[in-house]
Amino acid sequence: MHLSSLPLDRTRQPAPAPDAPLRSRIAALAEAAEHVDWQRGDEPSLRDDALYLVVRGAVARGDLIWSAGALISGADWLAESESPKPRVVRRTRCAVLPMDAAYAAIAPAQVFELAAWVRSPSQQHQMCFGLLPLTDASTCREWAVEFASALNTPLLPAHALDDTEGLDARRADGAVVVSLSAEPLENMTHLEEVDTLLLVCPASAGHAVRAVEERIWAMPQARRPRVSLVLLHEPEVLHPRGTRRWLKPRSLESHYHCRMDRPEDTARVSRLVSGRGVGLVLGGGGALGAGHVGVFKALGEHGIPIDFFGGTSSGGGIAAQMASGLNFDELSKANYEHFFESSPFRRLTLPIMALSPREGFDAVAHSLYGRLDIEDLWTPFFCVSTNLTRSAEHIHRTGEVWRAVRATTAVPAFAAPFVDDGDVLVDGGLLCNLPTRQMRAMGVGTVIAVDVLPLPSDAGLGYDDNEMPRLRDVIAGRVTLTAEQRRVPSIGYVLSRATALGDASSRSECREAADLLFTPPRGTARAHNFRGFDDILAAGYAYACTRLDALSPEERRKLQAPAQKLREPAVPKRHEPVRRRRNLRRLLNRLPKVSVDMQVKPKL
Repeated sequence: MHLSSLPLDRTRQPAPAPDAPLRSRIAALAEAAEHVDWQRGDEPSLRDDALYLVVRGAVARGDLIWSAGALISGADWLAESESPKPRVVRRTRCAVLPMDAAYAAIAPAQVFELAAWVRSPSQQHQMCFGLLPLTDASTCREWAVEFASALNTPLLPAHALDDTEGLDARRADGAVVVSLSAEPLENMTHLEEVDTLLLVCPASAGHAVRAVEERIWAMPQARRPRVSLVLLHEPEVLHPRGTRRWLKPRSLESHYHCRMDRPEDTARVSRLVSGRGVGLVLGGGGALGAGHVGVFKALGEHGIPIDFFGGTSSGGGIAAQMASGLNFDELSKANYEHFFESSPFRRLTLPIMALSPREGFDAVAHSLYGRLDIEDLWTPFFCVSTNLTRSAEHIHRTGEVWRAVRATTAVPAFAAPFVDDGDVLVDGGLLCNLPTRQMRAMGVGTVIAVDVLPLPSDAGLGYDDNEMPRLRDVIAGRVTLTAEQRRVPSIGYVLSRATALGDASSRSECREAADLLFTPPRGTARAHNFRGFDDILAAGYAYACTRLDALSPEERRKLQAPAQKLREPAVPKRHEPVRRRRNLRRLLNRLPKVSVDMQVKPKL
């Protein structure tokens, strides 16, 4: 019986490890068999008449990993032509077992057991992290110990990489963290056993490329491990600055900012590099975006860490504020003052590019984000806009934050488009209002999504075109209490529904791509009506608390949340209605100053 003739089911759980007799027979065959050695990045060519026992190292195909002790069928891999090609993820040695010899050495009753062994990927892929300090600062050594502790593993010395069999055994138990130095990297052999290399350096040490880095970048890209940069900051630093100067001369997979004496920053890095990060995706929704702030407060109270932020339109703007380190009170105050108290949508101009002047939106973006770069944010961030010039999505991962937010919030017709290097960018909600798939492509483990816009409804207006009310009837229905009010397709309704047509077909798929979805009720609030900030926020907060309290233990484990919430829910504070007083003050200040000479008439 040939292994390729047995049914193949990738959806089931991996089969248990084969019994000792079968393993001993295969091990005996491996000792006398031919061995092949592969380097990282190789695409091995497998024989269709042989089995491959992974002696050390690992081979991957797509998301499946075969580590030391796994058995691979060359016939199966060659038969699946549509699957990604196998690739070697670290220095690997395999024993080539001829198919006929393997079947001759085992009992007939073990055929199906052998087939299950072949068809099941090895245990969950565990990684080896190499920490390479770029300076001799004690902060680098302290952070290395803290990072290993966050992964619940000891910090090993560099010579642990020489024991490949012991290293594979440690990988089977969990992640491995090894402290490296520049001297043992002269021949670069240690890097062949490292899956991810973290370059650790104080941000104040200067961005110049070190000599050890030059040797790393000189390696062929397929041979070197994934390289990321960790910049250490003092606890009192408000925002990192100048990160672009660090990234420009280096070919990095990612970079992270950590404040010393902030264990939560180190824990965030450990989750992201190990693929266990939690990403929060905020959808567009105009004024309904206040519900995002309420959900954010509930997540914090329930102890759910957020390691990556992303969003579209108003959700993208709020996600950028969260990634910059603002807490709930600061988020609430900033969004209330800039969008509800004095919204730029309320100002009108000649409708050449949009109904509202461009200067108002630029001023709000500058006021909220200043000259902060996306690379300088404490937490990784992205947002999505629509490129009208190229008819495609545009994902913002670099550059100034205000430019990215200005582009993703440029609602067509209401806000002027944003021009970036000649391309015309508008609201990302035209093509993707809830970028959960983009977040998952960033490599996070769990995706939480907040969709404040309800799904499209097929409920019509209830009348025909010949019954359309006249303009005076519509005006009378809005200014008087006695006249009949009839719904009409207003400008706001038509524009908001028209801009969402491109995203309508994928809304359900985007929601399904989230591991945890929040859909706060909007009540009577509307996306284009910037009123009732406190009510929208409170509704989102109450809904999120109820949703989080009902999580199962398995869902809590996936979200890396404690068994119980950290503190009892507190009702968000309401904002005082100060807009009218401010407008009256502005009006009085604009009046011309008139000086009057007061003469006191003498009494007669």
